[in-house]
Amino acid sequence: MSEEVMDSTAIPILLVAATGATTVILASALAYVMLNKNSKNQQEKEEPKETKILDRTQYPGGHLSVYYATQTGTAESFAKQIQEEGADKGFLVDLIDLEDVDVPAMLSEERRDDNISKAIFLCSTYGEGEPPDNAAAFVAEIKSRLQYATEEEKKEADSSFSYIDMTDLHYCVFGLGNTQYEHYNAMGKFFDSSLENLGGKRIVTLGMGNDDDDVEADFEKWKDEKLWPALIKCYIKEG
Repeated sequence: MSEEVMDSTAIPILLVAATGATTVILASALAYVMLNKNSKNQQEKEEPKETKILDRTQYPGGHLSVYYATQTGTAESFAKQIQEEGADKGFLVDLIDLEDVDVPAMLSEERRDDNISKAIFLCSTYGEGEPPDNAAAFVAEIKSRLQYATEEEKKEADSSFSYIDMTDLHYCVFGLGNTQYEHYNAMGKFFDSSLENLGGKRIVTLGMGNDDDDVEADFEKWKDEKLWPALIKCYIKEG
């Protein structure tokens, strides 16, 4: 026979070569896709975010952050009442679940006016003086920060938390509790004292609602007779 017969040992070599070529092509295609994706993500990160300028003619009192710690939803419903009334009182109110924030975020630039962060905390007490589930992590962070009153103490203890000056935080607290429990309004009292110990400035005295009586009426009285009058007096300039 004049025709040459392909050596059987050459077949695997060709298969390997073909397979290798396919692998190279697929790898190149994957790398191209990933490169474009990374490039797109990088461009998105580098694009400057639109800065929202607060209209002080509409909101002369500036930003007001309302944080809620709730187990059954009552504190959140009270927070929404403040938000609904905010614009008429002259404040741009931001409603925030304590599960979605930490101390540095609470003091971020977007929550400041004239280097001041204004905050209202509506805090329920759960069980035997414990925080609601959505506030457990935030309360743990506050307790850790309370161990270090100064930056020097933090350095000596090598804390995982960086020292934060909270003197620019202006705050007030309304606690929701029940006198049937031994640790009545423990979380409201905790937030009120702890934020002061960390350097915050109290705007209004601690308000406390008793669910064993009429917590809604307690909140309405505190909100209408103490909270709004104090906020308007402190942060809305006459004329």
